Amino acid sequence: MTRWDLHPRADFELWFETTLSELGLSFERTTLKSLPPNVHWHIRRPGSKGVLEATWIRNGEAWLSVHSNRQAEWIHQMVELILTR
Repeated sequence: MTRWDLHPRADFELWFETTLSELGLSFERTTLKSLPPNVHWHIRRPGSKGVLEATWIRNGEAWLSVHSNRQAEWIHQMVELILTR
């Protein structure tokens, strides 16, 4: 698994979902029982293979990740765009 750390801000949830939408990505929002309290996203590019994941633990930690079996070319490009916003 590859992981990129994010630096959450006060409006992280709104900022993150708005950013995903502006980049043309679709996402499903859920939680992970193993990391409460948190928000977890599965992010996809419509019409493409691969899944980018994001996790935000409300203590201030957040990251993007991709499992080796869910890699796709678009993921690294989108990670760079998300990290620079």
